[in-house]
Amino acid sequence: MRPDQLLDIWKSLSDEGGLGSSLVRRRIAPEAAVDIFASYVPSKRSPGVIIEIPARLPVANKDLPECRGIALDIELADAPDGPHTIFRAQLEASDQKEVFAILCADLLAILIPARDPSAALEQAVRRLAAWQALFDRVRKEGLSTEKQRGLFGELHLLRTLLLPECPPLDAVLSWAGWEPSNQDFKRNGLAIECKTSMAKRHARVFISNEKQLDETPHEELVLAFLRLDESDAFGSSLPEIIDLVRGDLASSPIARQEFDMRLMQTGYLDIQRDIYENVKYQIKSIQYFEVRDDFPRLTESNLPFGVGDISYSIIPGDLEKFALDEEDVRAIVRAFN
Repeated sequence: MRPDQLLDIWKSLSDEGGLGSSLVRRRIAPEAAVDIFASYVPSKRSPGVIIEIPARLPVANKDLPECRGIALDIELADAPDGPHTIFRAQLEASDQKEVFAILCADLLAILIPARDPSAALEQAVRRLAAWQALFDRVRKEGLSTEKQRGLFGELHLLRTLLLPECPPLDAVLSWAGWEPSNQDFKRNGLAIECKTSMAKRHARVFISNEKQLDETPHEELVLAFLRLDESDAFGSSLPEIIDLVRGDLASSPIARQEFDMRLMQTGYLDIQRDIYENVKYQIKSIQYFEVRDDFPRLTESNLPFGVGDISYSIIPGDLEKFALDEEDVRAIVRAFN
């Protein structure tokens, strides 16, 4: 079920229920093995979903994460046909309705096709734990253009550089681009920072802080600079490169699960796939540089006293003495395995 369909159902329920109604609901997804209802509390203008499972499941309110602006509740109830587990998610922050619809659609994507309701609910609760940090981050319009390009570049390095040289799970665990980290890949003393640009000439690499090109915490720091071009004929969309990475991880379910979780934590959701499908990128060139010695950069050690919150740019064309070819970089990745 898509987020826009849920929004339409909630709108219809709001029209049905009077302001005095405590709750109105409508069954949706009758093909599911569990009973799923869209719900609405007119007095609070609050949409939600209710999941009823005909079994007593070992999940309690203490197991649920705290998601700001969302009321989560699990109740065990007796019915004529036996015990039921009832899960409710109700929105309290009315300004987050569109994002809440994305969250609910994501949970229903787990629950609707599931044949084992107990395992599906447990998986949904784990997914809610990831949403705990995501709820304020995910936007109804998707990732910004800049973040899409950055993610595309990181995933290209993951599948063409890290995965060929590392075990699948180790390669995925090295990807730190989803978290507030100064470098995008970290593994056993090696750090790789990935930068992308759409500039056709006179490209610059933009550095966002004084720690991004500071090699002192690492044994080796490599800067990867990917020049992209938008190309419908020869390029790949963000969902397409994600599908390729998932295909590369098909032999390792644990690595695939970890990848999906980290991908979601970047703010990318499969339920928003259509937002990204019309923009396709082609890799025009990749340059690698070893950050060492007198590499031009600002770090904590060379900042003037009192200077902070810096950002600056460097010119790849002036970095020839630090250049590495692809085989050099592959050898470095292998050396840190």
